[in-house]
Amino acid sequence: MRPAKAINVIVVTGWITCGLLWTASTSSRPHGVEAAPKTSSHKKIGKTDCKQCHAALVSQKNVHPPAAESCDSCHEYIEKGETAEVKLTMPGNDLCYICHAEKQEELKKKSTHPPAEAGCTTCHNPHSSNVNRMLNAEARDLCFTCHADKEEELKSKKFVHLPAKEADCVVCHNPHAADFSPVLKAETKSLCLSCHGMNVKHQKDADGKIKLFSDTLVAVEFFDSARKILLGRDDKGHPYIGHPVSGVPDPSKAGAQLSCSSCHNPHAGNVRRMLRNDLQGQALCQICHSK
Repeated sequence: MRPAKAINVIVVTGWITCGLLWTASTSSRPHGVEAAPKTSSHKKIGKTDCKQCHAALVSQKNVHPPAAESCDSCHEYIEKGETAEVKLTMPGNDLCYICHAEKQEELKKKSTHPPAEAGCTTCHNPHSSNVNRMLNAEARDLCFTCHADKEEELKSKKFVHLPAKEADCVVCHNPHAADFSPVLKAETKSLCLSCHGMNVKHQKDADGKIKLFSDTLVAVEFFDSARKILLGRDDKGHPYIGHPVSGVPDPSKAGAQLSCSSCHNPHAGNVRRMLRNDLQGQALCQICHSK
């Protein structure tokens, strides 16, 4: 059996047993994911085409190439006397890594997303999906299944960061793993300055979107509407001359370094500039400068 042709997205969710899409209990693994059974009993079918019973699994808009090619790409059918069993050819993520080896390497980075470690099928469907990248739901809705607190924050706060309001979480976060916590695509200051930097210039793609990182495109209005700040070569100068924004300890957070998020909430807030704890003026400054 030859492996399916490699593609550039990581995919997989759900598994089949006796013609049904099997959903396990959600009690024992993080992010509501239960391990797939290693094997499942199956009626002896001889050479019958799997899709005679399981056509619904590949009926959505985007079909995973291995599933389109052959069920044997990922599943093994073994006859045992008058019965048979069906199992994955390899366990869990190892099967996905046959084609998506770059994701296995990516998960070695410092900050990993728990669902990606728990199993690719946490977020991806292995057979077909109506959503790009074989996701089980639209990206924002998928994130909110675990991060409901962020969804509520975006709904309830007066001021919302435009990318968080109108784009996907993956503008700033990598859904698998990253070198910067919490799975950020860049160190916090660099991430923020990619839009808020005074002298930052970016390439545009054929559709006129701004390319921030190697895999991130945002609408021009996101970039143009971002308030620009100018820092000195020593990374000082915001919110006033001589004030650092990085490279020094954060007095309010033991063990943390000062960053944009020391003063700003990156998602939403009830005061302008989405200041931390909805504080303004001296009340905010006194978090660090209490004496």
